Amino acid sequence: MIQAAQAIDDSTLQRRLLHSAGRLRTYVSSKIPSKLKSFLAADDVLQEVWIAAFRGAVGFRGNDADDFDRWLTTIANRKLVDSLRAALAVKRGGRTPIVAEAQQRRSSIVDLFARVASPQATPSRETSTKEATDALLIALACLSEDRGRAIRMRHIDGLSVPEIAKLMQRTIPSVHGLLFHGLRELRTRLGSAEKFFSDAQPAQQE
Repeated sequence: MIQAAQAIDDSTLQRRLLHSAGRLRTYVSSKIPSKLKSFLAADDVLQEVWIAAFRGAVGFRGNDADDFDRWLTTIANRKLVDSLRAALAVKRGGRTPIVAEAQQRRSSIVDLFARVASPQATPSRETSTKEATDALLIALACLSEDRGRAIRMRHIDGLSVPEIAKLMQRTIPSVHGLLFHGLRELRTRLGSAEKFFSDAQPAQQE
């Protein structure tokens, strides 16, 4: 008897995305042409993939890890095409490569992780940059569009609250509310990330 395909919930999706982050990063990196590597970081593509995965999870139906990998790779290919086009346009426009900018964002992401994660959920120094970045961005992708956007602009891009309010066409108190509730939800979602770090006990096999 064939088992019916099951929908995937947020907690399971978060766990699977964390588990597959390394493989997906390698795959995306291998697809970025050398001439565009200074204009497009794999992590920027992954962020879009994770957001799309949470937005589209309701439509996923699969029975095993292979089904999930195929689904995630399909999303990655679609987002990669969009990102490559955007990077090529930036390159043609003569803008400065984003390598230094990407390094600054990565540092901001790790700082944000340290702010919202519990001490028990913090990975060791050796794994912090890679795994904290993945855990934070995957948890951030779980949030509603407005909460996630406000947190990214404030804590990753470094914009002020008035600047965010103007870009989002919201009042300043409304932006403060998005940030407050978004950070609280982010803290909750990161609480479940501890056991998926490489220096914690191995995650249970699916």
